Amino acid sequence: MLPVYEEIIRTGSWWDFVDAVAGRLYGLLQANRAEMSERFA
Repeated sequence: MLPVYEEIIRTGSWWDFVDAVAGRLYGLLQANRAEMSERFA
């Protein structure tokens, strides 16, 4: 799912859906904390 959110944020009109994406992205990051920490370190 992360690549989908990355694509939306990078190429889309993010201001139109930032509120909806932020909550889901936060949940994804929390559920996969160790993996995400490595990816974004």
